[in-house]
Amino acid sequence: MKRTICITALVLLVPYLKAQDTKGIITSDIDLFWECYDAAKPNFEAKHFERYLEEGSKGVKGFINYRIESAKKLANTVRKEQTYYEHIRTSSLQIKSAFTDQIKKVYQSMRDWYPETVIPDAYFVIGRLNTGGTISKDGLIMGAEMFGPQNEKDAIKARIDFQVIPGIVAHELIHFQQNYPNSKTLLDQTIREGSADFVAYLIQNNSLVHHLDDWAVPKSQMLWSEFKTIMQDKNYHGWLYGGRRKKDRPADLGYWMGFHITKAYFQKQKDPKQALADILNIRDFNQFLEESGFDGRIMKDYSGLWRYEVKDTGDGTYTGIMDLRYSPDGYTGKMKSEGGEWPIKVVEFDDDRILFTTTAEGFDSKITGSFEGKEFVGSVAVDGDDQVYIIRAKRQ
Repeated sequence: MKRTICITALVLLVPYLKAQDTKGIITSDIDLFWECYDAAKPNFEAKHFERYLEEGSKGVKGFINYRIESAKKLANTVRKEQTYYEHIRTSSLQIKSAFTDQIKKVYQSMRDWYPETVIPDAYFVIGRLNTGGTISKDGLIMGAEMFGPQNEKDAIKARIDFQVIPGIVAHELIHFQQNYPNSKTLLDQTIREGSADFVAYLIQNNSLVHHLDDWAVPKSQMLWSEFKTIMQDKNYHGWLYGGRRKKDRPADLGYWMGFHITKAYFQKQKDPKQALADILNIRDFNQFLEESGFDGRIMKDYSGLWRYEVKDTGDGTYTGIMDLRYSPDGYTGKMKSEGGEWPIKVVEFDDDRILFTTTAEGFDSKITGSFEGKEFVGSVAVDGDDQVYIIRAKRQ
């Protein structure tokens, strides 16, 4: 998935932002845009889009500088990309009904992790195909035209898959909470963006950078060696916000690098909630990097959905789904099968091994395992049972 997301770090606005606490999910600008769009057919003259900019919400107003810029530029983009805009029209009108519940869950999860969270208005507007999400003093702003169907059979595909919308909202929500110094080196911006992705991952269990793992993880040491030689520069090319990059190299590697720096810091801390609070209130990015201990090695991640198979010493086989995720209390989750559902509590884990317990009616068990390639392999010991069971699981 290629992300084209421009983020504005509004550090100086933090005191003002903290004073707000609203929960609106505002999509009225989408309806207004399509009214202006239809009125502008077939020539798409700028005068029809002037109404959109004049009558639009605070979200539209916050999207004008550096993005929409003017009615004339919006009209030019729509005229040039008319087929694309038609392609995403239906999905844009479905955003509120499709994602309101998921966005509210993101908000609640963020509050569970960080009670000081300020929930701002979330505006969905339509722009010029250059921004998936940003923030302003008035709230979160998402460019709805960026999202839509990405079916392989379609001749035209949306820039960003429709289902990613809750993750983008989560990312912007984290930016809205960040209380950072207004410094702009590559390292600073990488941690600013990567930490937003990592915390968004914690609160909604879905990463915006995992699609880069297959390419980047095998090259992590090489990428780190390159990154640390330029991380004090203010040139983001090849790492953040599009721009020039080497051939056959994916975009957004700065997001990916910042994600793993933040994750390394998080996994070293004993109190998950305090760790998240620290991540949102970094005062010195160089010190944060040092405290993370990140050296280019990518820590293994046990969270996610796993389809498991447990075998006993005979012919017995038991299958189901194991759901592991970070929570304010540490790694937790559950195991599900036809026989029921059991809570999981992770007792300890490191880069090579994880130990967790499950509790079901009448028995307790301990599961110890590790990764072998892309599989989780381990053993299950059940209290009162002399058998040792073998468990294998694959990430879904």
